[in-house]
Formats: sequence, structure tokens, C-alpha cells
Amino acid sequence: MKIKNKKASIFVYTLILINVALIIWYVVFNNTYILNNNINIWKNAEEVFLKLSDKWNINIESVRQYNRNWGWFWDVISCPTNITMSWTTNITSGIISEMFYDFGTVYCAFDFNWERVRLYFDVDTQDFTRVYFDWDLKDIVNEAVYGTTAINTTNWSVSVSWSEPNSNSNNDKPVRAIDGDINSTYQSKTLNWSNIVFDLWSEKKLSKIIIYKKLRNWNSFWDTWNVILKNWWNTVLKTIGITWARWSEEIHKSLWYSAYNTAAGVRYIQIQSTWWSTKMDVAEIAIFELNQNPEDRWRADSPFSDSDQTLFYFDSTGIGWNDDIDDNMNSDDFRPGSRDSITYPGNFIDDDVTPRLTIFGSVSPNTTDYHNVFWNNHLTNEMINDNPYNNDSPDVMSKIWNVSRWFLFFDIFAKTDEDLSYDIKIIEFDKDSYVNRNTLLPINIWETTNLTQNYWYLQRIWSNLSLSRFKTWNEFEFNFRDKDYAIFFTNKLWVNLSVRITWEERPASWNINELWKNIYINPIDESETGIIKTIANHIIIGWEKNFIWENFTVIWPK
Repeated sequence: MKIKNKKASIFVYTLILINVALIIWYVVFNNTYILNNNINIWKNAEEVFLKLSDKWNINIESVRQYNRNWGWFWDVISCPTNITMSWTTNITSGIISEMFYDFGTVYCAFDFNWERVRLYFDVDTQDFTRVYFDWDLKDIVNEAVYGTTAINTTNWSVSVSWSEPNSNSNNDKPVRAIDGDINSTYQSKTLNWSNIVFDLWSEKKLSKIIIYKKLRNWNSFWDTWNVILKNWWNTVLKTIGITWARWSEEIHKSLWYSAYNTAAGVRYIQIQSTWWSTKMDVAEIAIFELNQNPEDRWRADSPFSDSDQTLFYFDSTGIGWNDDIDDNMNSDDFRPGSRDSITYPGNFIDDDVTPRLTIFGSVSPNTTDYHNVFWNNHLTNEMINDNPYNNDSPDVMSKIWNVSRWFLFFDIFAKTDEDLSYDIKIIEFDKDSYVNRNTLLPINIWETTNLTQNYWYLQRIWSNLSLSRFKTWNEFEFNFRDKDYAIFFTNKLWVNLSVRITWEERPASWNINELWKNIYINPIDESETGIIKTIANHIIIGWEKNFIWENFTVIWPK
């Protein structure tokens, strides 16, 4: 009995140990699971925070870059109102052209003989320089400028003010420039915080100014400055900003000052430093005066090569008139047009509006999991709607929450010569679920992989996504009025992938020639003094139909 009892005791004791071990194992396993789960939650929370920080920094910096780039309202360019195109069989005059912008190029345009005519304006020289017609490009010449003479230098007076550089180098001492081919007055000196003023003693109608700068050594340069033209009463007629390279070589810069820019003549020519720490060295200056040529006419330098040998010319009528269009396209008034009312020609958009029309994002190198670059919801829509600057004409602009036919345009790039390689996922969410229950409920998911294109419209044929450089009428249509959407990217490169997202609203007629509206999509508000507000959004896809997400409203000093 004792032996049996001993065996039974051992068995019972063994069972107790096994139970205790099972309990300990369960507790350890459960705690390990909880710990791992907490670690994963912490990692996800950290990723959300880092991505949100990255997004709001991109948004805020883009606002600062575009809305604080010292733009001003500048209205000195307008198109000629009396243009003549002459055939051997037909003469058409009095053509009024319209101003357009194309990738930073300013031109006036009109149709003649079923062909587009473009008259190009050079913003650096303040002159019309070329004309394009019937696949032919011609230079523009000013018939009045053909009759010019160099102004006699004996009638000049030159005054120089400066702060002496802290240097004993001979290169910082005044020198006389070597006499050149042009009969001119020279002033050569390395100067800090400088002004050189040429007094012509009487008002002159100038056609051209040529300035020669000699860079004698690496430390002697003046690369940012202004040429200011003034009349008899020292009133500024024109200011021309100049930036020159910092190289030890002689640089020639020709500044055209055409007769049509002002009725007043020029007496004072002031060359002025724009930075206190820079230096300048002007070697010589030559000034040419317009002869009293009665022909106030600009023309193409030769007939066009069409069968009629068409001639092209125009006079100064209309040029330089105010047309209430901000000619540098950068008036910093937060609007696509200028002065709150005038829309830019050719549907051009002022650059300080760009941040509110664009989502800027980046994807880290070797990101094989999907990275969220865009997410809209009722919070972002409310900020876009409440921004007082987002109130331009509905004929030009729309707001994200009010549009049901949107086409998406991607601009994707990386700082590498390697081919792009990325995937895209689009998720459509139920709007009411997020508004009423704070729940992300996916309705549809679309995905496409192994893409290499850099700027394209997103296409959808049935359930398949693709990209096209041009509109094909198979575009993926976003219905932001009734749904929420999120866009995800991967990045298979070893460098950052940058993503710029814009949308266009499809016209109801589907006519490709109709105006495609730009869309306010970025939740940014800069209406209050001294601060910028933005909403940063991010979603992590944990596993199928499981999303970790967050919204942050960020307030940042301007």
C-alpha cells in the first residue's frame, strides 16, 4: 500500500507540476504576445508620427516657399493692338493678340490664315524678340533702333559712392580700364555697398545700354545688382535686376531699353549693389540713343517661308499699357488670377496658389510596404472649405468636397538616373462610416504594380489601373463628393521617391478643349496673421482591411 501510495503521490505531484508549468507557460506566452503586440503598436504609432511630421513639414515649407517668395504686382507687359500680317494676295491689319504663358514663357498669340501666330516676349530684355508662324521662327527687329548713335562721353558726369573693402590688395584699388573699341567713359573699381551714377545732363531716348564687367580675381565680384533708369527729376523709370556668374572672366551684358517703355527720357543711369557684402567691378558702359526715326515699327527680320512670303510687323500701340494682369505671375495674393479678379490668360495659375492645389509627398528608399501619400476626409474638406482664400470663381476653381468627376495627375521623380520602379494602391472608403463612427470602412481597392512612368494620368479599364501621358477618356474618376480616398505608393529605388499629386475636374461635355478646372485639395489655411494651419493625414495598412490611421491639425508660425 505504501508503494502504491508513493507512486500515486508521484503521479499527483507530476500532474501538479505539469499544471503549474502550463500556467507559467501560458502566462509567459500571453505576456510575450501582449509585449510583442505593444511593440508593434508602438512601432506603428512611431511610423504614424514620423510620416505625419514629414507630411506637415512638406506642406508648411511649400506654403512658405510659394507664398513668401517676394512676389509683387508687376504690370508692364501688354500685347500690341495693331499687328499687320501681309500676303501677296491679302493684307490683314489691326489684329489684337492675347497674352499666354507656357512653362514660364510669355507670348502674345492670335490666329491668321488658320495658323497660330506667337509673338514671344523676353522678360530679361523687356522686349519682343521672336515671332512664330507656319512652322517658321523669325527674329524681331526694331526699325527705329536701326538708327542709333553712341552718346558722346565728354558730356557725361560720373559719381561713385562706396564703402572701401577691408583689403590691402592691389586688386581692390581703383584702376582705369583699357580703352576698348567703343568710345565710352569707364569706371573701374572693386566696391562694397556701392552706387555708380552716370549723369547724361539731359534726357535721352535710349535704345540700348551695354555694360562690361571684368572679374579680376575670385574674391572680386558683384553678382547681384540693379540698373536703375531715372528722368530729370530723379524719378525711377525702370529697374532691371541683374545676376552675373562668379567667374574670373570678362562678361558682356546687353540691356535693352526700348523707346515704347516710357514717354520720358533718361538722364541718370544708376548701377546699384543689392547686397552689402558683395563687390563689383564695372569696366565700361556704353549707351546708345535713338535717332529721330519716324518709323515706330517692329517687324520680322525677313518674310516667312510660306507660299505667300507673309510679312509681319506691328507698331507700339498697346505695348506697355496696363491690362491688370500680374506679368511676373507671382503677386502673392493667394489667388490663381491677379488682383482678386483678373484670371491669367491661358488658364495659367499664380505660383503662390500651388500649395493649395497640390499634395507633395515622398516615399523612403526600399519601401516595399505601401506608404500613404494622400488621404482625404471630412476634416480636411472642412479646412479647405473654411479657408477664406479658397473662394475663387467656380468657373476656374473647385473644392474637393463638391466635385464628383475628378481626373488624377501624378508627377513622380527621384534624384537618380535609374529607371523608376513603384506600385500604386487606391482605396475607396465609405464617407459616412468615418463621419458617424470614426471607422475606416473600405469599399473598393485597386492596385497596379511595377510602374516606371514619371508624369501621367491615372487610368482605369474595368478593375485594371494604368497610366497615360495624355487624356484617353479612360481616366480613373474620383467621386470626392460621396466617397473618401487614400493613395499608397511603394518605392523600389535606393533613393527617395517624390510624388506630386494634382487633380482636374472633367467638364460635363467631355470636350477636351473646354476649361478643365483646378481643384483645391490640400488642407492649408494661412488666413490668420502669423500662423499656418494644416491637417496631416496618414494611414498604415496593417493587414487586409485593417488600418491604423491618424489626423493631426498642425499650427505653425509663419
